[in-house]
Amino acid sequence: MSYDYIIWKRADTTKTAMLAEVYKVICESKPHPAMAAVDMTAFVENIDKSFNKPNEDDDGPFLYEWTQNDEMAYVVLNCSRSTVRQVEPIVVALALEHGFLIYDPQQELVWGNKRPAHLQRKKSVK
Repeated sequence: MSYDYIIWKRADTTKTAMLAEVYKVICESKPHPAMAAVDMTAFVENIDKSFNKPNEDDDGPFLYEWTQNDEMAYVVLNCSRSTVRQVEPIVVALALEHGFLIYDPQQELVWGNKRPAHLQRKKSVK
């Protein structure tokens, strides 16, 4: 049984990340307005570098697939439960470094879910 992480860029035009909805459409390989269509090549290259090309290693800590086109961009990472503690901190750090959010659907946790700056409320000074 695998432990999954989903990585994508929150669209600048959305007020909320709509995590469960985006996760559902990613599972169906469909786009969602809350997901930005961005270049994830550098992120994927960093994953390969950090984990010595896990998709080419039968004993690697995880496998991943990624989709990138004019409508959507995301990475689905399938990790064995025995390597979650090893993999998670590195993958989370890489995703945040690239400005992506990472969603753990098993625990419904998210990292990097920051509202775009132009949509953030201004704090009043008293």
